[in-house]
Amino acid sequence: MVDLTTAAGRPAASASHASFSIGLDVGGTKVRGVVTDADGTIVAGARKRTRAGVDGVLHTIGSVVDDLVADAAIDIAAVERVGLGVPGVVDPAAGVISHAVNLGIHDPFDIASALGDRLGVHGRVHLENDVNAAALGVAEALGLRSNSVAVISSGTGLAAGFVVEGRLWRGHRGAAGEIGHISVDPTGPICKCGQRGCLELYASGTAIARMLGPGSPPPRMKQIFAAATAGDATARHIVDTVAEALAVAIRFVTLSMDPERIFLMGGLASVGTPLLDAVLDAVAKGERDSPFLLALRMPERVGLVPDVADLPARGAARLGAV
Repeated sequence: MVDLTTAAGRPAASASHASFSIGLDVGGTKVRGVVTDADGTIVAGARKRTRAGVDGVLHTIGSVVDDLVADAAIDIAAVERVGLGVPGVVDPAAGVISHAVNLGIHDPFDIASALGDRLGVHGRVHLENDVNAAALGVAEALGLRSNSVAVISSGTGLAAGFVVEGRLWRGHRGAAGEIGHISVDPTGPICKCGQRGCLELYASGTAIARMLGPGSPPPRMKQIFAAATAGDATARHIVDTVAEALAVAIRFVTLSMDPERIFLMGGLASVGTPLLDAVLDAVAKGERDSPFLLALRMPERVGLVPDVADLPARGAARLGAV
């Protein structure tokens, strides 16, 4: 299993004797980065608050990279590849992102070329959807490179990332894992994708805000679970809705990819064991009348992503190598 710790304090190998990778988890709030050596061990870490817009994002990433190479005591020439895990619509082959609303980037932008020029690593920048990068990080950190792994991320939205024998499975048009936009209720609310009743509308931060109603404070899932335990009817409805929707997501993932391991991550999963227990109860309920589903033994496959903040950045550092 790969070491999860950051070894920032130890002397780094010289550029002439080692190659390094930089992984960056680019979010609307912060950019978190790591340097990994040839063995995948983290040798430096850094983070900065994200500045919005094209110039702001490039500046933030550049600042994080400056800190990383200084902390690791390496030259940028020793960096074999730079991987970015970013939200929005991502074209890994072209290095282009668009509709990255949380980053303030709406129009298509060739971030790979722009960043390559800015850092002096042109041709070494690799781009990926943030959930896919996180899935790579989970498989890497938990020693599951030879397994099939699915990561279901429930945050602002809902999506999944798939890693099969150490490689990402993106699908023909890059839509693999967009489970949040599977319609489960054709008479339900309108989704931003244009469909009605998408799964994302029942298991995401956006869904919880809708269920709480206009004018409510930003949703905090831990508080909602506590209120549900105390007998609050609205909170109980939210918990049950989220758990059932995530159980449906697990069934979709199992019946389409049949992975060996399924992990929950994201803002909703930060509740921890109470959420996992609620979801597994919902999975079990769905199995009661279906010997077929029961035979798939889904609860045995499901767990929470370890609370290690650098997992998405670690996965991004693998981009270009897998």
